[in-house]
Amino acid sequence: MAATAIDSRTGQAPLRLLRAIGSAGAALAMIILGASVLLRLGTVFGADGQTLSMLAPAIEGAARSLHRLAASGVGILAVATTMLCFRQRHVVTNGLSQRADSRRVWSDLN
Repeated sequence: MAATAIDSRTGQAPLRLLRAIGSAGAALAMIILGASVLLRLGTVFGADGQTLSMLAPAIEGAARSLHRLAASGVGILAVATTMLCFRQRHVVTNGLSQRADSRRVWSDLN
């Protein structure tokens, strides 16, 4: 089975795809955290209250770019996950209504 957004046979998102999205999001979050720590630890406050970077300009620029790219990636993954969930809402809703119907039938028997 190809890793498509929605499995055409079952109408559900493949678990493998959701795991991949979650793993990628976690990895990107760690990159964001690392870049943020680097930028914070490399910043000091001057006597006049202005922030001064103690990092080399190339390192600071790379850390900021990496932070922005990783944050954009997390945003894209969040939108993709939201779309998957939105496309599956009928599957979940139908499953819940069937369970509710079966409970009503069970309670009527007792």
